[in-house]
Amino acid sequence: MACGGAITATVLTAGAGLAGNVGGNPLESISGAPLNITDATTGLSGSPTMAGLTSVQSAVQGLPNMAAVTNTVSGITSSLPASYQQSFSNMASGLGDNVFSAGFDVFSGDALSVMGASSGITNVLPTGLENAAKVMGGSVSAGNIVGNASKFGSVLGAAEGFVGSSNQMISAATNAASSFSGGTFPGMDAISTGGLSGVTNALPDFGTDLGKLGSTVDFSSIGNLGSPGQLLKNMDTAGNLGPMYDKVADIKIDPRIAGSLGGSLSTVTNAIANKTGGLTVKDLGISASDIAQLGPALPNNVQGQIYDAFGDLSTTEVADVKGILKNTQTGITNGADLMNPQKLFPTSSSTLTAPLRTASVGERAIYTANGSVNEEFASLGTALAGALPEDLAVANGALARSFGQIKGIEKTTPETLTAAVNSLETNKDLPLVQNQTQYVSDDVVNYWKTTYGTDSNIQLATGPNGTFSVSDVIGYAAGYNSFAPLQQNQILMQELIDSGAMNVFYADNGSSSSNTGILIVMDYFIAGAYDPIAPATDYIIPAGVYGAGTYATQEDCWNGIIAAAKQLMQDFYNAHSQAQTIQANFKRLQEQQAREKLIRSKIDLDLDVVPANTNNAVQLAANLPNYGLDTSAGGTAELLERVMNFSSTGGQASVAAMREARNIDKLAEANIVQDGPIPTTPPSNPGSLLSGTYTVAEADAIIIRN
Repeated sequence: MACGGAITATVLTAGAGLAGNVGGNPLESISGAPLNITDATTGLSGSPTMAGLTSVQSAVQGLPNMAAVTNTVSGITSSLPASYQQSFSNMASGLGDNVFSAGFDVFSGDALSVMGASSGITNVLPTGLENAAKVMGGSVSAGNIVGNASKFGSVLGAAEGFVGSSNQMISAATNAASSFSGGTFPGMDAISTGGLSGVTNALPDFGTDLGKLGSTVDFSSIGNLGSPGQLLKNMDTAGNLGPMYDKVADIKIDPRIAGSLGGSLSTVTNAIANKTGGLTVKDLGISASDIAQLGPALPNNVQGQIYDAFGDLSTTEVADVKGILKNTQTGITNGADLMNPQKLFPTSSSTLTAPLRTASVGERAIYTANGSVNEEFASLGTALAGALPEDLAVANGALARSFGQIKGIEKTTPETLTAAVNSLETNKDLPLVQNQTQYVSDDVVNYWKTTYGTDSNIQLATGPNGTFSVSDVIGYAAGYNSFAPLQQNQILMQELIDSGAMNVFYADNGSSSSNTGILIVMDYFIAGAYDPIAPATDYIIPAGVYGAGTYATQEDCWNGIIAAAKQLMQDFYNAHSQAQTIQANFKRLQEQQAREKLIRSKIDLDLDVVPANTNNAVQLAANLPNYGLDTSAGGTAELLERVMNFSSTGGQASVAAMREARNIDKLAEANIVQDGPIPTTPPSNPGSLLSGTYTVAEADAIIIRN
């Protein structure tokens, strides 16, 4: 659907052009695109469209040397055995990049292994044009590409789908190295459960315990777990202090800290003067609620008294406190139990764990097999020393650390956490995943970054950080790494032709002349100029001619010419700077062709069997607004602009639809409404369906009353 489901006039018009050629074929290499793009590599400006590509390719193929190549290739394929054709096709094989294979219009370097035919000759320019036509769902007609949107829509969709999903994987693999780089990898179970498996693996039982705690534990202050003052504050927050009002009032306070707890100087002075024993909260005139709100900030000696006060509660008072906290844990019969993890989590306490750093970081049980607190966590009891017995201080410290490793724990509640815990799953019975020692293993990262990065020494993904663009898959037809290289090669080849340098390839001064170009020597060979003259049986190429020598067989003679061609490739490259630039351009172009072939092979996109389906064209039109939002280099917006026929209404409307989508996006950010969308809601036309409800009479008839 277009832009949130909207269809605009431009989308509708583009659809009519793409699906029905209304206003002319929108996918055809006819000039008219107002593009003037400067290529970063060659520095030349031009229109890298289908029309530009076919025009410059035709110009290059029309140069004298390319015409000579075409003639020679025709002779080889029609007159010589397959082995001869293969040796010609493989001339550049093994010579690397520093050769001038452009004089023979054959693939060279790494592209040869991808694009080279198993037998016969593979030419660069015709192959590229034929494949570009297939990408567009059409064919080559008089040197131009005539596309078909009913096929191209499918090709583009496959390419865009591959790029989108692959880039997600590649980016994730690239970013995986930084996962947990600033901390400790907690294990796959802990990650998949949000850290809760680091508290316990017995999640259902833990959830049962959690569900009975009510507001006994305040997860927003989880670091104060077990603090008597925090428990008192939890009660006050829940509504009231119940039986703890009187208990708190009798807590003894050191006069030196009375002021910090809320007592004024005069109140403290008077209390000291009139009290022979220790001062209490009541003596100082401080409310129990004020003390409760200080909670974990209370001195530990005061919290110790609060702990004792909870422990002194009667059975009835304990029930009152549990009622305030909505705690239904039946095993809690003493007020002090409310600060004992074994009483709070009776079902799952033996499974509670916490992270412990020894030689490495791992989870350790908080309680040993006999139920005592693990001494490994002894240092974690410091914060509550004096407020709780030592074993409880250590156990609560360890459990607080364990809860603290859960990101976002401070924003949850016992009710919501219980609901989540009861439905969580671990990686039980999946040891290969469960026992991973790093979040993403190196072999997985390398698969996405390497396997999808290069193939046959061809770089597949040319985007930033090894990501793909749609043009990596089908860009040749849109001038991507094809138009600009050919544009410059036409200029440079003409310079070489004008200087006479190219004569070594196609000059014709007779079969015995050392000034005859090597392509023409091949033509003479095909014509039988070097065949034996009876009664002699040797094949003879005269001295000074490329491949000169006496050969016992025809194939030996041919191979002598091929050997001379290989040497010429290297010599010509070294002697001419233009040849070096031309070859670099051909490498760029050839690798684009190879890149596309390799990627399409990976995604099983066979251009020869893409079915024609009008719905593909309709979907292409509907998706134009979304495609238009991808303005990245080599992305869908760039590619589609360059394959559209600007001489057709549908082609122009397709570009307009993408521009409009970008405008709608920008206007929405400014809260401005664009009036282009056309209503698409059809008129109401209800069908006749069976009734699925009972009338009163029908319900009365089936109800059982006795």
